[in-house]
Amino acid sequence: MPTKGPDLAARPQSSDLIRGLGVWSAVAIVIGDTIGTGIFLVSSDMARAVGSVSLVFAAWLIGGVIVLFGAFCYAELGAAFPKAGGPYVYLNRGLGPLWGFLFGWMSSFLERPVAMATLAAGFLRFLGFIFPVVATPLFTSHIGRYEFTFTAAQPLAALVVVAVTAINYLSVRFGGNIQVLLTSLKIGAILVIVVAGVLFGKPHAIAAASAGIPAVSDPHG
Repeated sequence: MPTKGPDLAARPQSSDLIRGLGVWSAVAIVIGDTIGTGIFLVSSDMARAVGSVSLVFAAWLIGGVIVLFGAFCYAELGAAFPKAGGPYVYLNRGLGPLWGFLFGWMSSFLERPVAMATLAAGFLRFLGFIFPVVATPLFTSHIGRYEFTFTAAQPLAALVVVAVTAINYLSVRFGGNIQVLLTSLKIGAILVIVVAGVLFGKPHAIAAASAGIPAVSDPHG
């Protein structure tokens, strides 16, 4: 009689993930991916658009709750499918291989490159406030009807992308440590802005009002 073989379905499948990141590195990656550079760029535009401190805070709080629900979904999916690939795996298993393939193509050629370019451009934009020479025009070129002004920021932004890619390729653990440092700096900058706003925001608003400069009002309080 043939003997019954082992139940292969009952065996846990190996995820083949390199466990090179610790808890702090993983937390720093999630925080750094959630709190993007836009928090330093769009807050002033939001305040000018809505004209109310309460509405700006409400927008950030509602957005934070929505992001939190998305994080819960990703946590459940990650626990259910502990394999490398992230959304590609979830779409491939949930909706079919076609949707997983389309997401992988879009992520490789559009989402990730555009995101990296945006981060590098934001970094060079802030660096230009400290070192104005970065934003000094080098030369101007015309392509058809469009005019492009080249500065030192373009090659430096490309260098930042190459450096970050090399760090993550060469060492996962070292890349995690860099992420912890960058996330700590980002959170520290946000805390400094919050504390400075609480301590000096009111006197600045009074001085701006006395000088005839319109300030953001708060009709709710």
